[in-house]
Amino acid sequence: MLKERIKTFVELGYEIKQFLEAENPKKINPELADLLHRHKHYNPWFTAESIEYALANLLPMLEKKMLESFCCLLYTSPSPRDRTRSRMPSSA
Repeated sequence: MLKERIKTFVELGYEIKQFLEAENPKKINPELADLLHRHKHYNPWFTAESIEYALANLLPMLEKKMLESFCCLLYTSPSPRDRTRSRMPSSA
């Protein structure tokens, strides 16, 4: 299940990269292209350029090696709760 999720995020990264590198992004993903240009009408802070910049900076996080490293840390790092006693009364 985790491998499937990682694969899905890697595929998402690939799709975003193709979109950002395309000469005509509208041919790659017309819905995303329209969304980028439409959003500035709802919130001027979100220009197409700023959204493209944010997407480009997400790409390294969507690489397989990075996702596997993150998931490994996520599932092997001790929780702060494991180091302290719970203040909640026991349900037993």
